Amino acid sequence: MEGDSDRWAHLDIYEQKLTAKVREDYDQIMGNNQDILGIAAQYEISEIDIRRAKDYAFGSEVSRYQFFPEGLMVAAW
Repeated sequence: MEGDSDRWAHLDIYEQKLTAKVREDYDQIMGNNQDILGIAAQYEISEIDIRRAKDYAFGSEVSRYQFFPEGLMVAAW
């Protein structure tokens, strides 16, 4: 996982201040690996696909696609 500053470098200073809590929530999601096993079992999807989706939505792809941190994404996960 990229560092928080690298992952969110595309946000300006005001966006960073506004989204501090949500970005912390993203870090918690990325730090938890137990959810992957539960989701994979519940929906009968491979762990690899779940990891890829998680990384896309909350991890390294955030900076690549310049996603804005969104509380609804946290709630949905």
